[in-house]
Amino acid sequence: MMKRLFRIIQRIAIIPQSFAGFFGKEIRLLVRKKKYLYLSLALPVIIGLIYLFMLNTSPDALTVMVCDYDQTPATDAALGSIEGFSITISQEENCKDILFKAIEDREYLFGIIVPEGFSDHLENLQQASITTVYDNSDPAISSLAEWKIDMAIQPLRNQIVESFAQELKITTENAHEKISIGLDALNTVKVSSLARARQSIIDADEELERVAKSDTKFFSNPINNNREGIHEPRSMLEIGFAPLFAILNMFLLLMLCSTGVMYDRKMKLFSRIRASNSMRGTYIFSKLAFFTILTVVQFVVLYILFMLFGASFSLHIGLLIKALLFIALVNTLVGFLIGLISDSEGVAVLISLIFTLPLLFLSGMFYPLELMPKAIQFLANLMPLQSQMLMLKKALLFGGEIISRFFLVPLGLFIISVVFMKKK
Repeated sequence: MMKRLFRIIQRIAIIPQSFAGFFGKEIRLLVRKKKYLYLSLALPVIIGLIYLFMLNTSPDALTVMVCDYDQTPATDAALGSIEGFSITISQEENCKDILFKAIEDREYLFGIIVPEGFSDHLENLQQASITTVYDNSDPAISSLAEWKIDMAIQPLRNQIVESFAQELKITTENAHEKISIGLDALNTVKVSSLARARQSIIDADEELERVAKSDTKFFSNPINNNREGIHEPRSMLEIGFAPLFAILNMFLLLMLCSTGVMYDRKMKLFSRIRASNSMRGTYIFSKLAFFTILTVVQFVVLYILFMLFGASFSLHIGLLIKALLFIALVNTLVGFLIGLISDSEGVAVLISLIFTLPLLFLSGMFYPLELMPKAIQFLANLMPLQSQMLMLKKALLFGGEIISRFFLVPLGLFIISVVFMKKK
């Protein structure tokens, strides 16, 4: 019994020593594998900076083009009272067409159409309407379009309601006064007073009639905000396919291709390629062919899954082939380069994660890229994800053209891959 108790005490006594030894081993391992250390520190820094940029949006970044078809001092005052936007006002006849094209080209984030008669409606105590125009192919902008504009015009709504409340008070006071004058005149029963009494009552009746004919919606919401997308209406299921597939494919191909290259390096395949005088390009082409097929399979599986849940797409086969080819080539070659610069398969996976996660936040799925600082926008546009999502949207939803110069990107990555492989 005493021996067992002694052994238990011994085991308890060595716990701090064992803990210290294991803890120290983890520290030495992390310091020895410096790439793990650097990458582990880099990921929260990158994601944190992106998040901070999202929270500190400059008002000038919210670019809005306004088509003012009313063209009255009242609309000028109303638009001038909207805060938090960089507003450009146009009064051209074909303003709506220009607006749709400008939003599609991302020159403006939103558009506002002020219809003719806007001021007359407010003057007559009727609910007036504006239309917010936005790119409904972008999930982040779709969710932002309604509440951002509503929040911006809410002070104007409050101002109109408060102004009407003051006017209503003055109107009722004036009507009461005029009716009193009329009643007093009638009480005198003088012919000379009858005309004045009649006119006072008529004036009071007209003022009260204007209030009586007012729109009840005007009291709670004097300016109604309608929404209109620049594209044919689509469900969120259909709009979300392109960004989801682009991100999934990028992460999958980066991870698989980079770890595959690391495995080939461990197996001394590169040395055997040099010894056999095989062309390095052949090895890279084999990777490209394999992962292109894998990309097509992944697309078909995800496409069928979305169709089973009710999604409907307007397929443009030619555009789809170009889009899938571009996606497969770029992601495979980026993964190939990650495999060449990594020290181990673990580092390759970590670099793939660090490459993909920031692009996920910069893809526009959660927050419009246009609200980011110009330097971040420039960096995001250099990355392939934006181009991949745009190509897929055109191939699956809206049609259009794919710019041929996009394919200079995989060509450049291929040349870089051949040069790096030679050094390895």
